[in-house]
Amino acid sequence: MVAGLVVQVVGLILYQLILWVIPEPEKEIQNITAQPGMSFVEYQEPTQADLSSTKELSEEIVESKKQQDEINWTNAANPGADFSSRYSAQFAVTVGPDDYPASAARAGVGTVTVRAELLVLPSGRIGDVRILNVRFSNPVGEDYRTEFIAKARQILLTRTRLISAPYTENGKPAKFRWTRTIQFQLP
Repeated sequence: MVAGLVVQVVGLILYQLILWVIPEPEKEIQNITAQPGMSFVEYQEPTQADLSSTKELSEEIVESKKQQDEINWTNAANPGADFSSRYSAQFAVTVGPDDYPASAARAGVGTVTVRAELLVLPSGRIGDVRILNVRFSNPVGEDYRTEFIAKARQILLTRTRLISAPYTENGKPAKFRWTRTIQFQLP
């Protein structure tokens, strides 16, 4: 039985080698014929009007890239992973009973903990928020996950302030990432 299996495997390998060594017959290239409905486009040199409008557009694109670069997560420092520095960010943020979504309060969801990563700009403002985790004390809370995520993003973007000195790289304030947790309590 084992010998039969070995013979089959060897036969399969030989078959694959033969297919690899023997080339496929070349296929004939079909001629392209022009149909009466086909048209050809000629290359046109840009006019002066086209060049000036293109220049203005490129300047607008550069400006928008500068604003987008401000919210770029990829080049933000992570002081929590930099063991050579002992930076600890402190934030002031208030979450009150009025922040609890009304529909979740009526359902009795309970305590909700939201863990988020903040992108802190060199000015100390919060540039962007990524929600990492949402935990509910009551399984009913899963139905209200999107409401808590939206509310947490809004609170963290508008009410969070960096109260410690900004993170610095080479003596200059730099944008950085920091993880922050907030809790929603039933009113």
